[in-house]
Amino acid sequence: MTTRTRVAITVASAAALAATKYGQTWSVLEPGPARHIWGGAILAAYALAIVAVALVDRWWALLPVLAPLATDFYIENFTDYVYPWQSESIHPGLALSIVLLVFWIGLQAAVLSIGFLPRRVWGAWRRLNLSTTTPRGTER
Repeated sequence: MTTRTRVAITVASAAALAATKYGQTWSVLEPGPARHIWGGAILAAYALAIVAVALVDRWWALLPVLAPLATDFYIENFTDYVYPWQSESIHPGLALSIVLLVFWIGLQAAVLSIGFLPRRVWGAWRRLNLSTTTPRGTER
């Protein structure tokens, strides 16, 4: 697989995560099945991102975890959307916000890194099978 293909797969998974986060954010206040549909779409986007990590098999395949955060930043700073809980009296300090942000990024990266597991198992299984077979022409 070429690097260009790997980058395209990673960008597609980041776009899926960002689009589902955007749709879910705008459907929070709407009554009806839209909230449930976007919840399922987010699960599908994370499944796609895990598959993308398995296909790309590079550390930078975990970068799509930043897409939902970038979407939140865009919605909060460049649109007129106001989160329903913004009027609440609980406001964490800057230090706590940074700690929660790092924790959230780490948690999402841990979820996406599940995609590395099948590749590692496949590689270990192939190495085990290759080392236990005898090459042709060397039997006695």
